[in-house]
Amino acid sequence: MQLADIGQSTLDFHQPGEAKLQEICDRFPAEPLSGDERDVLIMLAAGLSLQSIARQVGFSSGLVDILAHSIRTKFRSDTIEQAVGRAVGVGTLQWTDFFANPVLEVVDRDQRVLLGGIVHWTRNSYEIISFDWGRQVRDHTSFVPVEAATLSRRFHISVEAIIAAFGKDADRKIWVRNL
Repeated sequence: MQLADIGQSTLDFHQPGEAKLQEICDRFPAEPLSGDERDVLIMLAAGLSLQSIARQVGFSSGLVDILAHSIRTKFRSDTIEQAVGRAVGVGTLQWTDFFANPVLEVVDRDQRVLLGGIVHWTRNSYEIISFDWGRQVRDHTSFVPVEAATLSRRFHISVEAIIAAFGKDADRKIWVRNL
């Protein structure tokens, strides 16, 4: 996949929560991101500094700063972190685009909303990534129910932390998809 291809929204407005999603999508972004803005947004989301991005793409630091300002403006954000969160929320970015080793995603099956996931950093180091609001998931058939204790053993994360981040359904299961 080319970086310029990222950003195609997969939101389905005919699912539960459609009013909230429609409101969010009506606000962000104010206008489409250019290919350069999308590329810079992905690199900023991955934690690269403006200077590192400039070196990697061959732009001046000033141009990268202008692109970052344009991204914040289009997402009506005060910070890049807020812009990244909004970009993920509306489907401009997928959270897996800027984490090196995502290992699974977690969905709320009733609402069909992506809640977050777990990423792998080093040999036995995993971290929970949770969203304030996630994108709609059209097809949830690839998600399977798993007990929090199973995830805890597999990823060396406490059961309490997993449940706090993702909750659980009526059957005491968390719905996950391995990546």
